[in-house]
Amino acid sequence: MRNFKLIFYVFLLSLSLLAAGCWDSTPIEETDITTTVLVDKTKNGYAFYTEIASLTGNSGGGEGGGSAPQSKVMRAEGPSFVDAREGLERQGDKPVNLTGVQCVLFTERFLYSGINEYLYRFRQDTRYRKTAMVAATGENPDEIFAAASENNVLVGHVVNDTLDSLADIGQLYHFTMGDVLEVLACPCKGYLIPRIGLTEREKDIEVNGFYVMDGGVCLGIIPMEEGEFIVYIQGNVPPFRYAMPYNENSVTAELRLHKEPVKIEYAGGKIEIGLRFVCDTNLLYMNDDIKVDDAMMEEIGEELKRQLTEEFICVIRTSQEMFQLDYLKFHEAFRIHYPDAYKEMDWKEEYPKARITVDVAVNIKGSNIDYEPEE
Repeated sequence: MRNFKLIFYVFLLSLSLLAAGCWDSTPIEETDITTTVLVDKTKNGYAFYTEIASLTGNSGGGEGGGSAPQSKVMRAEGPSFVDAREGLERQGDKPVNLTGVQCVLFTERFLYSGINEYLYRFRQDTRYRKTAMVAATGENPDEIFAAASENNVLVGHVVNDTLDSLADIGQLYHFTMGDVLEVLACPCKGYLIPRIGLTEREKDIEVNGFYVMDGGVCLGIIPMEEGEFIVYIQGNVPPFRYAMPYNENSVTAELRLHKEPVKIEYAGGKIEIGLRFVCDTNLLYMNDDIKVDDAMMEEIGEELKRQLTEEFICVIRTSQEMFQLDYLKFHEAFRIHYPDAYKEMDWKEEYPKARITVDVAVNIKGSNIDYEPEE
């Protein structure tokens, strides 16, 4: 099944490149499709990794004698990006086409060293797809590619699928290299890059957090368990499950969060931002089999409101106090309401001082818990 998916993926990629007219003079079978580019910082400079999906099949020895496209990884290192790039070009026996790049990966050490120069080079290189997804990792690059090879998958394909699936269920938002370049062109240069790693047992790729970026420099890491509500601040999300402690029990509920328009006030040089969420809730179950009456239902609603409010405040406090950076995009709402003031101020300096409040309204719409209403 994995072989079939890999063949089908490369087939679709080939069709898309042909439709875009990317290979005007070079036949497909004479071109290597680069699906992933990984950039690393080394002691002596920089290293490039490229994952190549070849259209030339490799006869399989399994049942049915199927064939799967081969993939290979090339690595080159040099004191500069130019030297590392030339090292890659000298290794290939076919022209490398960058228009098929599905994702660009950065290593953690490269993020901390600063990625501005690479981003500017990427912007000027018309061969790259600006819609390529972007992610970063603290793993050893060789282990990332080795795990993909063992599972007979392409790193670019798996990373994209993982990011897309998390975005579909509301745990992540799409972020591309084009989005990074757009942020760099804005006065407010805060953004987040998904952090990927390998699961301990299966060595599958997973998203385990976010890198906090100020322009081209990484300021730190937010673990996934602390960053879940970041996505919810960005906008409306699909229904999701939330577990909370209640007395000596635990309540699991399905939440539907609706974010109302952000309220912005600016007077006397002070910024006030008001967030309001309406949460329609369906109680699913508790860890103990007990009956719930009206009074307990009201208590559960109030406790849920308190905990959700605290979740949002914690995310905001981290951005204002720990990183002092608006990667939550509040500047967009302020710019719309007060465009002239926004042009005159240094938002990076003003954001940590802004007063941000959160109001959550919880409406319990239904319950699967044994409910005993008051008579």
